[in-house]
Amino acid sequence: MRTIKTIISFVILALFALACDNKPDTVAVKSISLDSDAISIKVGSSATISVRFTPGNASNQNIIWTSSDESVAVVSDGIVQGIDAGTATITATSEDGGYTDRCKITVEKKRPNVSSIMIEPTSVSLYEGETATLKAIILPEDAYYSFINWKSSDPSVATVEDGVVTAVKNGVVTITATVQDYFKAKCQIEVKAKKRNYLRFTALEEAEISLDITGAVYVAELEAMKTDADNNDGLWTEFNVGDVVKLNKDESLSLRAKSVNNRFSKSVSGYYKFIIKNGKVSASGNIMSLLDQTCTSNYVPEYAFYGLFGSCDNLISAPELPATELSYCCYERMFGSCSNLEYAPELPATKLAINCYSKMFRNCTRLKYIKMMATDISAGGCLTEWTYDVPETGTFVKNKNADWDVRGKDGIPNGWTVQTAEP
Repeated sequence: MRTIKTIISFVILALFALACDNKPDTVAVKSISLDSDAISIKVGSSATISVRFTPGNASNQNIIWTSSDESVAVVSDGIVQGIDAGTATITATSEDGGYTDRCKITVEKKRPNVSSIMIEPTSVSLYEGETATLKAIILPEDAYYSFINWKSSDPSVATVEDGVVTAVKNGVVTITATVQDYFKAKCQIEVKAKKRNYLRFTALEEAEISLDITGAVYVAELEAMKTDADNNDGLWTEFNVGDVVKLNKDESLSLRAKSVNNRFSKSVSGYYKFIIKNGKVSASGNIMSLLDQTCTSNYVPEYAFYGLFGSCDNLISAPELPATELSYCCYERMFGSCSNLEYAPELPATKLAINCYSKMFRNCTRLKYIKMMATDISAGGCLTEWTYDVPETGTFVKNKNADWDVRGKDGIPNGWTVQTAEP
């Protein structure tokens, strides 16, 4: 019997030993890494951090989680909870081997919702082409919003992008700023016609100005605006042949075409002429405003300003003549017999046209200064008698690149000092 028990005991021990030999081997952790090295969350919100083990089949995948500042963020099983604004470092440590990796947590203060929006300023006045920047003020100041939607009620008058308003044309428009679809604020934009360099007459004493015609002319559609002595502009009104505008001392009259490509004088027997009575008047601004309201045209049509200021004894200064593309007789006799004109307008054209300056300053008995930039004066009659009967002394400024040296009434007046200038 004792022998049988002994045999059974040996069998049991053998089976136990065999079972122990078949137990699977343990796989050790070699390293760990977190799926993020930095995370931002709001106060009260949470985020989950995942751990990657190397090798992936490590036997013990338990992690010990810790936070460097639990007043900012706490962590449990990889779930990080934001407690207060600030930063903390979350550390993951493997039970097997003590391997570590870290993730920086930034906890941001939870921003309040928008309660209102307003625009500063609430109204703006601009001239065409100008810009203004509007400021949207959102309350509370730290409110959360994704973007501000800016919109113009009429983009043909003024456009807006990111609060920058660009004036396009004369009119009134409303700019609206909207946040979160239902908080809105508005700003009214008034766009004024651009101040341009229109032909302008300024009275040095009481005077009357009118426009007369000789013969058949093109129908010129003009507008006029008076400006008082304190430089307050009036309204633009229609200005017709025969209309007489009375100016007190220091008052001004501005003139412009109603449109672009206006026509004017037609021939030597059909032309417009300004009449200035009673007192001295100075002229300034761009003469081309009579043809083009935008003052951008650079071409003077045939006969356009023929005789325009002829015999205006009360004119003491000339307007600007900036165009450089001239045509047949365009300025002929323009200032003829203006006995009080001392300074000619600058003449920038480098190539002259047939008869373009013919008799332009004839009998201007006080003229003492001319600046003319022409290098090509080959066009027939372009300078015919243009300085006939001007004073015997004066200053003539010509283009430094001009190689012509015509003297006398058809060129540089005899006795005048010649200077050169850059074109």
